[in-house]
Amino acid sequence: MKNRYKVLVALLLLVLVVTGCKKEEPIVEETTEPETVEQEAPVVEETKAEETKVEKEVKARSLLSGVETTEELAKQRVVGVMLDNHPNARWQAGIREAEIVYEIRVEGDFTRYLALYQVTDPDVIGPVRSTRSPFITKIMEYNGILVHYGASYTGDEDLITYGINNIDGMAVGAPTIYRNHSVGKVAPHNAYSGMEEIRSYSKQVGYSEENEFKGFAFYEKPTAPGGEKVHDFTLYLRAGNTTAYEYQQEDGFYHRYKDGSLQVDENDQEPLEVTNIIVQYADYYGSDTGHVYINDEGEGEGVLFTRGERVDITWKKESKSSPTEYFDKDGKPLKLNVGQTFIQVVDFGITIENNDE
Repeated sequence: MKNRYKVLVALLLLVLVVTGCKKEEPIVEETTEPETVEQEAPVVEETKAEETKVEKEVKARSLLSGVETTEELAKQRVVGVMLDNHPNARWQAGIREAEIVYEIRVEGDFTRYLALYQVTDPDVIGPVRSTRSPFITKIMEYNGILVHYGASYTGDEDLITYGINNIDGMAVGAPTIYRNHSVGKVAPHNAYSGMEEIRSYSKQVGYSEENEFKGFAFYEKPTAPGGEKVHDFTLYLRAGNTTAYEYQQEDGFYHRYKDGSLQVDENDQEPLEVTNIIVQYADYYGSDTGHVYINDEGEGEGVLFTRGERVDITWKKESKSSPTEYFDKDGKPLKLNVGQTFIQVVDFGITIENNDE
């Protein structure tokens, strides 16, 4: 009996040992399998590859504004659009996205804009207006395509003489340049276009798409040039024609005022954000037709406003088609802060009033 009892106990212990061993095996497998590293490694590698790819794409900069862009867009040709600045044409559409804007006097006390684009592409740009000889000189500096709606007599001559690639709304018409009846303006202040239409037409007629303009020099980070502190100022261009700028210190850019009113973009009603203002003194002279011309070849003086400061600069232009080069007070090529630049080509002797005082 005792022997039988011992045998039963031994068998029971054996069953318990075997059962216990079987229960422990799945636990070991469950704790080790999820910790396998090999499955997660490719995900990390793919993420790093994507980050490297993005970094490569933003290494290029716009030649006009210095903003980061793709290498493809940085090689794109500059487009210049003539914008109407008559009081009945305001406000302009797409001017907030322009990378460089010239304001130049055309006749009497009126000015017009030449808005330059390389990497930006507004859907709506306008009102587009006729061009003049001084603007043709400027578009030549960038080897750009000029978009306009007609031209003065000498402007037409210059377009032919200098072989300017141009898109004339009077010849092309819709849909490239069209009358926009939804803006509440009447002709001649309602001709509009868009960058997609402009690029498409340029390609259709065989205009080169490659850029040949070397571009401006830009600071790597926002930099004050070390000049006089001037936050707000007004340019008295002509009687009843003023352009003013107010520095937004927290943002590092200027709001622009035309004839006392805050300038906004017609597309979104947002104020312009101007980073640099170059005031270039030049010799204006009139003609029998009342149109105004500029002698802007040779050398001259000017002023740069950026980051709430004012510094004196100089400029040089060797020929009609060569670019205008700007220099700082030490004679070195002028550097700009990244962002939109307005170039005010003004008469000698105009008043620049410091509104801080």
